[in-house]
Amino acid sequence: MTAHELIEPGRASRTAESHPPSAIADRRPTGYWALWLAAPKTLGILLLAMPFSIIAFTVLQTLFLVGLGSIVLVFGIFLVVGALLTARIFGDAWAGLIGAAVDRPITRPVPPPTRPGGILARLRGQLSHGAGWRALLHSGLVHMPLSVTLWGLSLMWTVIAVFGPTAWIWNRLIPTSGKNTHLSTVIWDSLSGSPMPVDPLTGDAILYGVLGLIFLATLPLVLRGLAMVDWAVSRALLGETAGDRLQRDVVQLEIARELAAAEEHRTLGQLERDLHDGPQQRLVRLQMDLAAAERRMADDPAAVSSLLAEARSTAGAALDELRALSRGVAPPLLADRGLRAALEAIADSAPIPTRMTWAVGEDVRLSEVTERTVYFIAAECLANAAKHSGAGRFDLHLADDAGWAILTASDEGRGGAMLLPGHGLYGLDQRVRGVGGSITLSSPDGGPTVIVARIPVSLGA
Repeated sequence: MTAHELIEPGRASRTAESHPPSAIADRRPTGYWALWLAAPKTLGILLLAMPFSIIAFTVLQTLFLVGLGSIVLVFGIFLVVGALLTARIFGDAWAGLIGAAVDRPITRPVPPPTRPGGILARLRGQLSHGAGWRALLHSGLVHMPLSVTLWGLSLMWTVIAVFGPTAWIWNRLIPTSGKNTHLSTVIWDSLSGSPMPVDPLTGDAILYGVLGLIFLATLPLVLRGLAMVDWAVSRALLGETAGDRLQRDVVQLEIARELAAAEEHRTLGQLERDLHDGPQQRLVRLQMDLAAAERRMADDPAAVSSLLAEARSTAGAALDELRALSRGVAPPLLADRGLRAALEAIADSAPIPTRMTWAVGEDVRLSEVTERTVYFIAAECLANAAKHSGAGRFDLHLADDAGWAILTASDEGRGGAMLLPGHGLYGLDQRVRGVGGSITLSSPDGGPTVIVARIPVSLGA
């Protein structure tokens, strides 16, 4: 290392200390001069508004009117929905541009959640979303005449501000004749009956120069004001409203309710099939073995002993199946001793070594619905890991975070788990979404598999 290299870091440090970032930021122009720096960008966006709005107006009017005219046909509905989606695209683009022009971003409404139920449910969701209709009103009707007006005013003001102070140059290059009417002469004659002390060309140059300087001095203010008018209209029609947030919450609750009902119906149907195919058949076999033992008790005691042993084995198998099925519903232990004891119980009786850790604060009270949901997810994750993962160990961890119960289930198995319809974890995802929560899954090939479920702490029973 050279002496120069040893000295340079110190110089850089002193330079950075003598000019901290805050001091550099404080040197940025503010007020009137900041408007001058932003004037080229503002003018460019104002001049872009007219061609942009004309294109949007033409496209949206064509889509919407053709769709409205063919609404009796099936494809007319698709054209109307297409107009709403296209209006949102134009609206998003213009909201970004005009927000950049005035350095005030416009918060755009979040698209409506996807409803279950196929294409008809999605069409209904788009048609019922107010943000799409407001975007259509903005880009398909209101913005075009507004942008033309603002375009003309901004262009006129800029032209006068640029060419007015230089009128003494270009005014004398224009061919004149004795029939020309000079604006300075007209104004002077209306204010004073005496002849104008200078020739008309000089008078025009003075008049245009004064007006040009006034327009030049006010140019950044006027451009800012015109951009703010466009921004205010765009924010009113394109920005997110309290109604949009309320509608989004309502739709999310409706989707959650539909998912919960569908998953509950599926779970009950599956439980009914499992009871019919498993314990019920074994209990019927048990009843038949006991009846046979009763008939042969006096004639063949040795055969009775064999039948009773088989009946005992059948009863044990039925009991094991009932215990396995009971993991899918809330066990008495959950109601009697709480979620922690229930999770410890399924960890102790798990077919693979399972570690359960509890990190829920003592002041946090989980609702009954939350406890049942957490228990069901933990039991299902453990059952899936035991059946499919090939893991030699399973971990359950429950914690709380700002009103959420966070359940983490992980194993070191083969991985490859997916949240897709037809896979075992899809039902868990539906159940959690049904109560307003979410599931994230990480399961690369070769493992590990980590499932994180977020469930609201407070849920109605």
